[in-house]
Formats: sequence, C-alpha cells, structure tokens
Amino acid sequence: MKSGQVHGTSGQNPGMNNSLKRSPDGRVGILDITDKIDLSDELKAYHNHLENLILERTEELRYINEQLQKEISKRERVEELLRREKERFHNYIDVVGIVILVLDIDGCVSLINQKGAELLGYDKGAIIGKDWFSNFIPEDEQNNIMDAFSNILKGHFVPNLENSILTRFGKKKLISWTNVPLLDEQGCVIGCISAGEDITDIRSSQEKLQKHADDLKRSDELKLLFIDILRHDLLNPANIIKGYSEYLLETMGNEEEKDIVQKIHQQNEKLIKIINSASMFGKLESTEMICFEELDLLELLEKVSREFLPLLERRNITLECYASGSYPAYANPVIEEAFYNLISNAIKFSPQGGRIVLDIMDGGQSWKVTFTDFGIGIRDEHKNFIFKRFKRFSGEGVKGSGLGLAIVKKIVELHDGEVGVYDNPSGSGSVFWIRLNKIQPS
Repeated sequence: MKSGQVHGTSGQNPGMNNSLKRSPDGRVGILDITDKIDLSDELKAYHNHLENLILERTEELRYINEQLQKEISKRERVEELLRREKERFHNYIDVVGIVILVLDIDGCVSLINQKGAELLGYDKGAIIGKDWFSNFIPEDEQNNIMDAFSNILKGHFVPNLENSILTRFGKKKLISWTNVPLLDEQGCVIGCISAGEDITDIRSSQEKLQKHADDLKRSDELKLLFIDILRHDLLNPANIIKGYSEYLLETMGNEEEKDIVQKIHQQNEKLIKIINSASMFGKLESTEMICFEELDLLELLEKVSREFLPLLERRNITLECYASGSYPAYANPVIEEAFYNLISNAIKFSPQGGRIVLDIMDGGQSWKVTFTDFGIGIRDEHKNFIFKRFKRFSGEGVKGSGLGLAIVKKIVELHDGEVGVYDNPSGSGSVFWIRLNKIQPS
C-alpha cells in the first residue's frame, strides 16, 4: 500500500458509494448521494408547482383579458350609441320649432338650438358662453328676468314666463318660456333649461283683434243708442197722429171723411208696428248674452193669445190650444215676442172665419211649440228665406215688413233653439214650429 492512499474510514461500511464534498474552508469531505436525490426531487416538485401556478395565472389573465376586451367593446358600443343619440338630440333640437336654451349657474349660454340662433340673428358660436341677460334681454326687463332665474336656481319650475329678447339688429321678439332647473347626478341645480315660443305675431294679432272687438263694442253701443233715439223720434209724431186720428174717428160725422181718417189711422198703426219691430230686431242683433229663468211655455202662450182676442173676434177666427199641463223651460221673457209674431203671422194668413191651432209636444230633450193655420200656405221656394231680414212674400192681399219672422229666428237662436215651417198635413195652410230646450232634472 502506498503512503497517502486511503482504503476506508472508521465507522463506515466498505463498498458504500461515497463522493467528495468540499467544505466551506476548502477541505474535501464525502456527501451522501441520498441527500442529493432528495434535493433534486424537491426542486422538480417546486418547478412543477411553479409551472402550475404560471398556467393558472396565465389562464386567469387570459380570462380577464377576454372580459376586458368585451367590456371595452361594450363601452365602445355604448359610446357610439351615446354619440349617435347626442347627435340625434342636437339634430332634433335644431329642427324643432321652438327655442331651446340652456344657461349655466352664472346665466351664461351653455347651449342654444338653431331656431334660437336664427331668431337672434347670430351663429351659435357667437352666442355660446355669452351672458344671456346683459346681451340678449332688454335693459328694462333684466331685473324681472334675473329674479325669475334666481327662483329657478332654487329649484322652482317657472312656466308661462313672457319676456322680450333683443335680436342682432336691436329688434324685440316676445317669447313665452317654460323653465325648469338643470340638475347634476347628485340632484344639485347647475343651471336652467328653457323652451321658448315666439309669440310676437300672435300677441300682435291678439292686440289687433282686441282693438277690433273694442271698436265693435263701441259701435254696438252707438247702434243701440241710435236705435233708441230713432225709435223715440219716430214714435213721437206717430203717436201724435194716432191720437188725433182716434179723436177724429170719434167726433167726425161725415162718413167719407171718416173713411179717409180711418185709412190714415190704419197706416199709422202699421208704421208704429214697423218702428217697434225694427227696434226690437236691432237690439236683438246687438245682444250677445241674455239672462234665462224658469218659465212655463204654456202660460206664456196663453198670455200672448189673450192679446189677440179682439182681432180674432173681428176676423171671426177660432184659436184652439191642445196643450195642457206644465212645460218648464229656461227662457227669457223676450220669447213672448216670438210667440206674438207667430200667432200674428197665423192670423194674417188665415181667411175670414178660419181656424188656428196651437200645441206643445214633448221632443225628448226639448219642447216643440207649433202654430198651425189653414190659410193660403207657403210655397217651397219661399220657405228657405222667409226667416231672413226684410225677406217677405205677398199672399192674397197680405203684406208685411219682412221683420217679424226674422225677429222670431233671432230670439230662438238666442235660446239655442230651432225654428222652421212645413206644410199643414191636414190640407191647406202651414205649420210654424219652435224647438226650445227643456229644464233637465238635476
């Protein structure tokens, strides 16, 4: 055995695989191979664990990236929709026929539509950012409008606010505004949204119509005054003629002269009737509203009929009334004049010894009052215009002023009723009728 050769170590089994290991101080020692294998297995396990973690994280990152791409795509679509909606909104407010105005909290213009810009006579860019009150509101209206703006900023809704705006050339336009507060996401007021309509022409037309209405009212008042004066001035001499003619008829003995005076008296009576009829019609034409009260139509009809008893006796005409009971209606006492004219008309067109029939029938929501005569009748071509003013026809020796039936029609129209005529189904003659509304039970 050579010196320095080592065959074994005390406490170790001969033949065991050993390896050299250099210690930190440089000395060589023996390392057990088993420890080396264990360390290698641990490294492999750790390496596999790291690979698994990387795969898991990679999968998570891939999933997150996919979701992120979806969200980005969704957001892009939403932004595109918002852009389109914003564009559509701006297009809409530009074509809408009213002014759309948005003011910020300081009263400066944040948005105005094309209609508003055109009305003011500027491009939009020349209006955005400008102080609304100092630039576009007349000086004498600024305080009131700024007070209204302060109320809006307090959260109040201010409708139907009218004020003038100044155009580029200093012309005023009257605008009717509806104003609402503009709120942020937290509900705080950050400005005002206003929708305005140009009512300059409308208000001008209203003022012209009002002036015209006032002129008509004054003209109507003058007309009524003229009618009263005319009636008074015409009736005074007519009544004097009536008084003298009646006196002469009572005192004169000469029959020939008495006959002349009788004709004068008759013509004067017609003149008085025409004056009264014309006055009545003129006043009815000027009346817009009349007062109504509960009246019984049969009582009125009987009252008017009694006024004709002397004339009926002289003409030997029988007047019959088939109606009985109560016929309540909302009417004005002027309806008596309509009854009077229709009975007078029936007598006028009835022959000597003739017959007249009055009746009231239930028409559901209304009463139908009829005046039937058995006289000469009315031709169909005349029925369309006999109720018009100064339109009349002549029968056998029968004449009129053409106002009586026109007065009837006007009175009935003031009662929201109807009037008409048809042939007497029993033979010759006509049936005039009036339809008046009933009093409806409450």
